[in-house]
Amino acid sequence: MLHSRLDLFLDPAWDPAVLIDGTSIDRILQIVDECGGPKEGDIFSCSSAQLRRRVYSFFVAASGRILEIGFNRGLSTLLGLSINPKASYVNLDLCLHSYVIPIHCYLRKAYDDRLRLIEGDSLVTFPLLMEEPRFDLYVIDGGHGIRPLYHDLSNVCQHGGKGSVVYVDDMEMDEVRIVTDYFASSRMIRPIYLNSASLTANEVGVFEIC
Repeated sequence: MLHSRLDLFLDPAWDPAVLIDGTSIDRILQIVDECGGPKEGDIFSCSSAQLRRRVYSFFVAASGRILEIGFNRGLSTLLGLSINPKASYVNLDLCLHSYVIPIHCYLRKAYDDRLRLIEGDSLVTFPLLMEEPRFDLYVIDGGHGIRPLYHDLSNVCQHGGKGSVVYVDDMEMDEVRIVTDYFASSRMIRPIYLNSASLTANEVGVFEIC
């Protein structure tokens, strides 16, 4: 298991994506082509994608229940399911693209129902989860405007409680920095700093709920 092989992260050229079954990626890309629609950036096509995958994988490897806001093509969820056989996901997504639901259905069949999709705006759907047990890891990669991110972080802090880990993507965006800085200055979250140079990606932020 990945958490027992921390030596992998010592090699800055190592990419957790090698642990993914290529058949799954091929099938997802086939579904996208069949359904059409925009191919938005994700953990496999954004800037500094490999570094993001390394940081993401590092925290997923130590987690069991994961909430991920923003599913899109499902490649980050696929990565997490591949690197941690004990991980399970609840995915929140607007499902605006026609390929989202078919991809999620494919992954559910391929990975023994280790994921659940809740369709709709996370501002509406997240409150429906408040009575469920808290998650080990909260991944925020949905709306990046100030309003949606503020509400997502507020809900995460309320649901997760002290000590929960929050992974925030796209920290290179000013709106994302403003919101996370506000929550940090309000002492609602505090950054988790990774000292290893091979696990540093300025495009993502990892925080602990205070």
